[in-house]
Amino acid sequence: MTDIEFIKSIVELYRKARLTFFPAGNIKRGKSHTISSQVEDLFALYISDIVNSKIEILIDQPISFSHNNVSKTIYADIAMIKDDLIYQIWDIKTDLGWKRDIFPQFCKDKDELVNSIKSKDAKFKNREDNTSRQLKFSSDFTFNIVVISCKNISTIKHERVANETRQLQNVGVYFLTSDTHPNSNYDDDINDLIKKINFNDTDFILLRHRIENDKL
Repeated sequence: MTDIEFIKSIVELYRKARLTFFPAGNIKRGKSHTISSQVEDLFALYISDIVNSKIEILIDQPISFSHNNVSKTIYADIAMIKDDLIYQIWDIKTDLGWKRDIFPQFCKDKDELVNSIKSKDAKFKNREDNTSRQLKFSSDFTFNIVVISCKNISTIKHERVANETRQLQNVGVYFLTSDTHPNSNYDDDINDLIKKINFNDTDFILLRHRIENDKL
C-alpha cells in the first residue's frame, strides 16, 4: 500500500461515514459515524505490507503490566510483536483536535513510561479463546503516534508541537498531511481532493523507517 493509497482510503472512509448503514428514503444521518476503528484496521494493513509475516500485528489490544508495583494497562491501537516481545505500539489520531495543547506533555509522559517498562513482563488476554498470554516489552520498545492531519491546528502550534516531540528518545511522532483535511470538500472528487492535500514526505519516510527498523 502506497502512502497516497493509505490517505485516499481514509478519505473514502470519511465519505462512507456520512451515510447510514441501513438506507431508506426517509432516513438521514446528522453526525457521521466514527471511523477510528476502521483507520486502525487500515493502518495495520499498511504495516503488514511493510513487515514480514513473522511479525504479529494486534489491533485495539489492552496490554497489562506492573509499574511501580501498580497494575497498569496500555490500550494499544496497534501492537507489533515478534518472538513474544512487544517492540512497538502505535497510537492513531485522525487529528489533534482539542488535544493540541496537551499533546506535548502526553508524549513526554509516554516517553518516561516506555523507558521505565522496557524489558518488563506484560500480558494480554486472547479474545479468541479467553486465555492469558505472557509477553515482555523489548529492550528497544517504542511508543509511536501517527497524526493523519494537522489541518485543524495553526502552523505555529504545529511547529511547536513537532519541535517539542521530535527529540524524544522512546516516542516517535509522525504528522502525515496538512493544508486540506481528508474529511472536507465533500463536493470534490476524491482524486481531486487528494491533489489538494499536502503529504509530509519526510514524516512518511521516518514512519516507514521506524516500522522497518525500529529507528527514528
